[in-house]
Amino acid sequence: MHGQVVINKLSKTYHTKHRKGLFKSEEKLVEALKGISLEIKPGEIFGLLGPNGAGKTTLIKCLTTLLLPTSGEAIINGHRLTKEDNAIRASTGCMLMGERGLYWKLTGRENLVFFGQVFLIVTVLTLAGLMFSRDGARPSEGVSPIAGLVVYGFVLFMFLSNTLWAIGYNVRRDQKQGVLEQLYLSPASKFANLLSRVTVSLIWTGLLCVTSAWVMSMMIGQLPFYNLPLGVFLLLMGLSGTFGTGFAFAAVTLKIREAAQTLANFLQFAFMLLCAPFFPFAGLPDWMQNVSRLLPTSYIVDAFRSTLMGYPKGFPELAPIEVEIVIVTAFGILMPLVGYWLYRRQEDIAQADGSLSEY
Repeated sequence: MHGQVVINKLSKTYHTKHRKGLFKSEEKLVEALKGISLEIKPGEIFGLLGPNGAGKTTLIKCLTTLLLPTSGEAIINGHRLTKEDNAIRASTGCMLMGERGLYWKLTGRENLVFFGQVFLIVTVLTLAGLMFSRDGARPSEGVSPIAGLVVYGFVLFMFLSNTLWAIGYNVRRDQKQGVLEQLYLSPASKFANLLSRVTVSLIWTGLLCVTSAWVMSMMIGQLPFYNLPLGVFLLLMGLSGTFGTGFAFAAVTLKIREAAQTLANFLQFAFMLLCAPFFPFAGLPDWMQNVSRLLPTSYIVDAFRSTLMGYPKGFPELAPIEVEIVIVTAFGILMPLVGYWLYRRQEDIAQADGSLSEY
């Protein structure tokens, strides 16, 4: 084999399901490529011609490592397909047909509306809670435990919500637009791609949280800042675990596709309810508190705000602070590793079944 591109009996078979009736379906094998063999010499211009469905795009995707072939072998620029994929991507270029939009972003107006809605919801919840306090809905003089309870929970809520969207659901947009497929072609680190989403989320969400915390402290009282070093450590571990959750959600997004938006909304609602970011866990029924104790994010909320509030009476609520620190630390270390592993595994599955893009 001395050609620039050498293909020997390359095949690609898809396993598809066709529904028959309401509850029955049958599996069907579709041979997109059937024993293709050819050789392209250095400097040769080679064209693939054929009707729709002949397998032209499938062959190109296999040769550029976007699809895993079912059988056969190929050598591209001296590198073996499926064994030296990174080297193949570094030595080839490919532009497939289809939409190539920029990375999807909200407009300036949409960003303002989104953040304004979030801040309005938190403000309403805060003032509603103050109505039942001893002093009513008036700012407290000095340090306000209620301010710490609400604002610190709000910070964690915003990071989790934005993580699900920035890391998780936007992977689906990249999949639909073909951006994910093009990223896969590049020799750049896949972890760096996910990390770049984390960085953007961290900066903008952090600025939002700082601004909102200042405004809300003006409304309901000064924020408590006890045990600041430990509080910062718990926040960093919590953010690390949250970003790992985003990696895992990105994997789920590649699997369930259009249902990802509904799932993200459900998870946000579940976090608001079970992890009690805006109210004490004592406000939940006993059975809900038991469910909350099964969620690592609940311990992040409880440990973080209890620490910065100086452990007032009744806090932390779910477990002794030593136990909560261990849980939060373990979650912050392990979840990014597990989430990234799940994402890469699902990405490989998408490469095998040809669903890296859907344009």
